[in-house]
Amino acid sequence: KWPNDLWLQGHKLGGILIELSAAGERLDWLVAGIGVNVNNPVPQGIHAISLQEALGRPVELEGFYDWTLTGIARWYQRFLAEGFEPVRAAWPTLSLLQEGDRIHVERAGASGGRERQAARVRGLSPLGRLVVEWEHDQQVEELIAGEVTLNVEA
Repeated sequence: KWPNDLWLQGHKLGGILIELSAAGERLDWLVAGIGVNVNNPVPQGIHAISLQEALGRPVELEGFYDWTLTGIARWYQRFLAEGFEPVRAAWPTLSLLQEGDRIHVERAGASGGRERQAARVRGLSPLGRLVVEWEHDQQVEELIAGEVTLNVEA
């Protein structure tokens, strides 16, 4: 589910969870958690993979932590210096979702329940929101909230 899942070789490698508190445009606090299948065995029947399985050897955890945190720090420093545009420019080479992909978006409906709609990916906005074109009316919208799932049957 976009943008939280990390994928490798068509399998889920891990995920990112972000909790935050905001009032309008003001961010009060943000906590990010990252979970990665590094050396753990992945149960059969689950569409997941570990780094050990992908590389064919165990991964040294301290080196993995160093590499991961250094990469996050490098991108964060670039974001502070240059804004979101470098991240947006790199997105097509890093994302499972590509422009034109058919997706399903589940979000709160007008009646208070959940509604699921089909759309096509149209890119990322300058603010990092997923831009979609709804199949039912061809309207383009920047998603602020919702659960996005790639429709692999499309």
